[in-house]
Amino acid sequence: MFCSDLWLAFISNRMIDESIRIARRDCPGHKKNFNSALLHQCQQFSLHEKLSIKFNEVRNTALRQLDAYYDECKERLPSSDNPENDKAESLALGRQFLFSATADSIYFGPRTLR
Repeated sequence: MFCSDLWLAFISNRMIDESIRIARRDCPGHKKNFNSALLHQCQQFSLHEKLSIKFNEVRNTALRQLDAYYDECKERLPSSDNPENDKAESLALGRQFLFSATADSIYFGPRTLR
């Protein structure tokens, strides 16, 4: 029906983007409009740290926006002659993925799941 690797990679990408957005939002340097990157906490953390620190918030955002993610990604996914079933299966897989994912599995990829 669909390429689950592409769908799960799309969700992972959105989670990483959200962790970067949250790091900027919560950064004291951004709040105080400092010019130097040295004074921005969000620049001091690695991508893995950003994802790990705010993982539950990022996951909750992804769960709430999963339907919109599917609508954005569906043109890239192979589909059957039953689009409603395709969407239902994709959303179910997405929810299962999000409930079982960790910051490490999102950052490092599926190798950490083996």
